[in-house]
Amino acid sequence: MNEVNIHGLSRHIPESVKRQIRQECGFGCVICGLAIATYEHIDPPFNNAKEHDPSKMAYLCGSCHHRVTNGLWSKQKVIEARLDPWCIRYHRCHDSFDISVPQPVIWLGLNEIININKILRVDDHVILSIDPPEQPGAPYSISGEFYDDSGSLLFIIDKNEWIGSIDHWDIETVGRTITIRKGPGKIALRITALPPNGIGIERVDMFYQHTRVIVNEYQAQFLTADQGGVTLRGRRVVGYGPSIVLFTTHKALLTIAGNDNGDLVFEGPPNSLPEFVKTRAPIGRNSKCPCGSGLKFKRCCEARRDGPPLPGKGPMWTIEGIPFR
Repeated sequence: MNEVNIHGLSRHIPESVKRQIRQECGFGCVICGLAIATYEHIDPPFNNAKEHDPSKMAYLCGSCHHRVTNGLWSKQKVIEARLDPWCIRYHRCHDSFDISVPQPVIWLGLNEIININKILRVDDHVILSIDPPEQPGAPYSISGEFYDDSGSLLFIIDKNEWIGSIDHWDIETVGRTITIRKGPGKIALRITALPPNGIGIERVDMFYQHTRVIVNEYQAQFLTADQGGVTLRGRRVVGYGPSIVLFTTHKALLTIAGNDNGDLVFEGPPNSLPEFVKTRAPIGRNSKCPCGSGLKFKRCCEARRDGPPLPGKGPMWTIEGIPFR
């Protein structure tokens, strides 16, 4: 495949142009709405294009792109869909996760959550869960709601299908990773698919009613309105029993293990980490700490790595000798 066309135009599309195309197409394929898509020159085709003009390009998923390039669908179909994109019409983009193992896993930063039906429940509303098959032979399913730091809904997972609103500044899918931004450099949510085992929630800072959840590449925090809560760093959390609630908050009171139908075990650092953690660049000691404290890493989470947490607001929780703040 030639990297430039007959006019010397490179296949590399500037990020600003890609973002404009995603925004105008509703962050998904203009024909079917699938969010994992490519950038297609409509008229003229890439070979004859002199520039990457967003008004003459469309966002197409692999399946729809294949039909067009193989002549099963006409360019006119793409042109008409570009004028009335599926995602704009239905106000959402979508795709699905491949979950096909008996015990799917959700990673929260460096923490591995296994066999826990309800990971977070706020009052009577379940925010994040792993549900058993609805019938024999069917897959387990992951469901969740993700909000931003002001409480606005960002992203929904409904039985392994994920849905993103087109109201965001940007939704970008690169490989297996979905990133939602509220503005330039402002990542509100980042999730990576880990087929067939589950998903990795790399980053989120969300608020729902009286509960705040902060996840980054170093830790996961569950905080109540008064900033009391729990911090998990590099733990495997395993549920044993028919129904387990890991964290539940009710009237701003945070409880660990919300019912008595099973046992909950906190284990040490997992033997292996998902690929997106392994390839993460190291944090500089003088860099701002990723936990969001505003302090340098060496004076914040690095200082806590081998000792007790630094003094802070809220109660200290200890489970099986593991300190949490």
